[in-house]
Amino acid sequence: MTMRTVRIRMAAAAAVCVVAAVAAPAASASDAGLWKLSFRAGTAGKEVVLDSAKCGACTEEKTASGRRLAWRGLDLEQGDAAVDVVCDISRNAERGWDEYRISVANRSGVFGLFETEYPRLGPFLKKGEGSLVRPGGCWGGQRLRENVRGRFPFPDWASPFQMAIFEKDSGGGTIVAALDPEGCVKFLNYTDDFRFSVSTPAVDAGVPGKAGAPCFAVAVRPFDGGWVDAAKMYRSWSAGNAMWMKKGPLVSRKDRSAAFRDIGMWFLFQYNHSIPLSRTEDEIGKAVDLVAGRFPIAVHMYSWHKHPHDVLVPDYFPARDGFAEMVARLSKKGVRMMPYLNGRIWSWDHEGFKKAEKWMCRNADGTLHNERWGGKDFSAVCPSSEKWGDWLVVLGKKMVGEYGAGALYYDQIASMTAVACYASNHGHPVGGGTHWVDGYRKSVEKVHAALPDIPLTSENWSEPYTDMFDGFLVWGPNVGNDVPLTPAVYSGYMSPFACRVLRDVTDQAFYALQARSFLWGAQTGWEHPWILEEKYRNRLDFLFKLVEKRRGALEFFADGEFMGPVENRVRHEPLKFKVLRWGRTLDAEMPPVMAAEWKSPAGRRIVAVVNVADTPRRFEAGGVSLDLAPLEVRIVDL
Repeated sequence: MTMRTVRIRMAAAAAVCVVAAVAAPAASASDAGLWKLSFRAGTAGKEVVLDSAKCGACTEEKTASGRRLAWRGLDLEQGDAAVDVVCDISRNAERGWDEYRISVANRSGVFGLFETEYPRLGPFLKKGEGSLVRPGGCWGGQRLRENVRGRFPFPDWASPFQMAIFEKDSGGGTIVAALDPEGCVKFLNYTDDFRFSVSTPAVDAGVPGKAGAPCFAVAVRPFDGGWVDAAKMYRSWSAGNAMWMKKGPLVSRKDRSAAFRDIGMWFLFQYNHSIPLSRTEDEIGKAVDLVAGRFPIAVHMYSWHKHPHDVLVPDYFPARDGFAEMVARLSKKGVRMMPYLNGRIWSWDHEGFKKAEKWMCRNADGTLHNERWGGKDFSAVCPSSEKWGDWLVVLGKKMVGEYGAGALYYDQIASMTAVACYASNHGHPVGGGTHWVDGYRKSVEKVHAALPDIPLTSENWSEPYTDMFDGFLVWGPNVGNDVPLTPAVYSGYMSPFACRVLRDVTDQAFYALQARSFLWGAQTGWEHPWILEEKYRNRLDFLFKLVEKRRGALEFFADGEFMGPVENRVRHEPLKFKVLRWGRTLDAEMPPVMAAEWKSPAGRRIVAVVNVADTPRRFEAGGVSLDLAPLEVRIVDL
């Protein structure tokens, strides 16, 4: 028995559609603007842009699996005929998709390739007739019907996948994916009329005579069914090709953290530096008493150091007086303490910044890469530096050895933008490529090797970091148009935790958002101490219910594969409520009864169902019929 055809409809997200195949737009020799190349004389010198729409006619020939378009002898300077561009569009019969590849030859003694935009395709939808499942948001994807334009860096939490899914309301859809198994720096570009392209900073950018065009293909394929079916196509490719999948599924990994898998619930403490540690210890003790040994809990601890948050990063010592003793006492009570560390940036205010400046990422014009956090200046450290990995080990060993940390959190690594670094003295090719992901892979492996029994986590998630960390903090605002793209593709290979919901929402909004995160596979919690107040006991009890159901089915939620949301055939009025997103209040709708199907590594299937309404509701789908009490959570074998 299967529920593959009965997907849940998220009202605010315009739901999952069951669709028929539609042909993908294909380029031809007469197509305008299939590619655009930027060349520079050095990374900051004169720029010349070549656009296929303005480069005259190309030659076209058939190949064994498709066709080849070629533009030869293009000028960068008048009469130099320095550039040849060849585009191969081939059919991958096994996968059922078209693959777009580009190669560039550059004979210039002045200019080097700086960035490639290819392929430029679409439109894949007509306005008002479909939606884009664009990578981003708390759960990997968001459903958008308008205002989709933008240039989004990858890897980055705002673009954690290198693919996009276009879905028509009337049936049919197209998935477009960069088949890059190494995760090089790139940008995904969208227009409001549903066109799509991939921009890739060149390797050896601006070096005369160099032409570091992307070495990966971009695939275009129509799909039947809904977005989940498209996601499973991408999962199949990733599992067999991507470097971050080489270690295999979590259930078969010898380096998997059993301690992390066993965590039942998360709490967030000490975000406010003015709160005394004694108060924090009392609050955590209250959490321990309320849990009463039913499951392990973990605490994510901020502001444990003497200086305020995001000040003097990456130096955190000394710790606040009494911190080590507090951790020791709480650890004896079974609490796993995870202190905050940042693994990506360096404060300009830090006394060692000038000495460390040589390790910072550089912009194309040679200036320091700059980011603003909390009104202060920071630079992203280039992870190609061996010393940065060594420093992350020093931080981790000190936190575990001297302060008793039971887990380590390295902020931003899996979340924030991978920076194309144009420094010429870092030992990596100038510009794009894989040095960012490769550098962090080496650095995180160093920490694992030094502390093999300590779970490592990072912020949010993006594809190339899948196998680097034991857990990923999916703390971003949960909103109505979220799509569970991350678990659809990577469940069983990565472990999300947290669902932060602010206290100001209604009870039903809290229940709905927490239930959805449970159904989509997250370890529960990561609330501030307000959740322990008596007036919110109903919310805490609901979280306990979710935790206990999840722990009784870890072979599915922790080890298995998310098969997709399941749609209730019984129609109920959607719940309407407000959610907060970065200071903005948004309207959201969700069904009162939500469900998801999961498959264990052994092939068993379940459907998990939650009624978040305050009245009884009925659920029917795929032969399962349930009468659900208010706030009831059920798991049914299929």
